[in-house]
Amino acid sequence: MHLVSSTITTLRGVDSFSKGMDDKKKEDLMELGHNVIQRCLFDDIMREVVEENSVVELWIKLETHT
Repeated sequence: MHLVSSTITTLRGVDSFSKGMDDKKKEDLMELGHNVIQRCLFDDIMREVVEENSVVELWIKLETHT
């Protein structure tokens, strides 16, 4: 469940992490969220969003996918 909550937090952006968290940890969590979402996608959808570099960009692209 921690993985899911961490991924959801990354969708809110870096500013949503606790103030005391160091930048490296924030960067690692953002990358983890990005990777978790990518691994859940079917191949045809993955091809459409593979170029998105951040978890937020990836999520926005998925929301607009039709």
